[in-house]
Amino acid sequence: MLSRCKDYDKDNIDPKKIETLKPLIEAPEYEEGKIQNASVAAFGLSKWVKAMVQYDEAMKVVKPKQEELKVAKEAAASAQAKWDAALEKLRAVEAQMKTLMDEFEAAKAHEQKLTDEYEDADRKCKRAVALIEKLGKEEENWKISLERSRSDKLNVVGDIIISSGIIAYLGVFTADYRKIAISSWLEIMHSFEIKSTDNFSLKEVLGSGVKIQQWFIEELPQEDFAVENAIIMDNSDRWPLMIDPQMQGNNWVRCMEKDISKIKPTMDSKQMARVLRNCISLGTPLLLEDSEESFDPMIEPLLGKLIEKKGNMWTIKLGDEIIPYQKEFKFYVTTKLSKPHFAPEVCVKVTMLNFMVTEDGLLD
Repeated sequence: MLSRCKDYDKDNIDPKKIETLKPLIEAPEYEEGKIQNASVAAFGLSKWVKAMVQYDEAMKVVKPKQEELKVAKEAAASAQAKWDAALEKLRAVEAQMKTLMDEFEAAKAHEQKLTDEYEDADRKCKRAVALIEKLGKEEENWKISLERSRSDKLNVVGDIIISSGIIAYLGVFTADYRKIAISSWLEIMHSFEIKSTDNFSLKEVLGSGVKIQQWFIEELPQEDFAVENAIIMDNSDRWPLMIDPQMQGNNWVRCMEKDISKIKPTMDSKQMARVLRNCISLGTPLLLEDSEESFDPMIEPLLGKLIEKKGNMWTIKLGDEIIPYQKEFKFYVTTKLSKPHFAPEVCVKVTMLNFMVTEDGLLD
């Protein structure tokens, strides 16, 4: 009996049986207490019967839903399969799109590179065309420059001789005397058939336009006489001694050498020696202002550039002390005396320059 209850086909109960059992289960005599009092076995069997009826009632609600669930699951599985297929297609399309985008970016970069190369070539072409046009216009200037170069080549020996003479001897003289001396030298050279520029100009032979413009910026008087003095000083190996009553040369040197140190003959000898040592050993420019006609014995070796090499170091003796000498060191001397009389031994040690104001200087 128990096995029949366990194996009973509860999912396929005859509806007529259920309809027959319902009134019985609902009857007052079917109370669990009464049945249990009557028989324990009947009590268990009544509970089983009641459970079967309740199960059947529940299945009438659940079974349609199970059917619906089954249909829904089948529909969901079908939809999922379609989704998976669509997703695979989407991934394939995305992969293809990524490939196409990479190709697009590569093509775009190549296009930009070609554009840049084209623009660069176009700029170069335009510059080349402009340069060719300008060079075409410069043909006449080249011809003139060629003729001038040929002429300069013939005159270079004479021009250098005159320039050397000016640097060596004429720095102390006025502009008028320089012209007279140069004219005399030209006549002598021509008598020996040494060619030179007819209208000789030191500015044209040894001058540099860039340097001259920089000197003007540094407050050199804008006149040919002052420019010649600057060229003489720039090309001389000896220290310049400037006759400078109006302080033109002094002012120019101060502007040209920004970190220049200054000494005067009236300075204490110990202080002067200290400044000399520092400037010479460190390579700092030095200016001796308001020079008299005679010089302190300590400065004499410096005027004559009595420099010696000991081992790998250049030295100079100032008084009793030997100090290292830096090649970058520069020494300038100015005097306010308008007509100084320096001893011959001083004149041969320095390059004397006449910085007295001229008429052109006054106008400037």
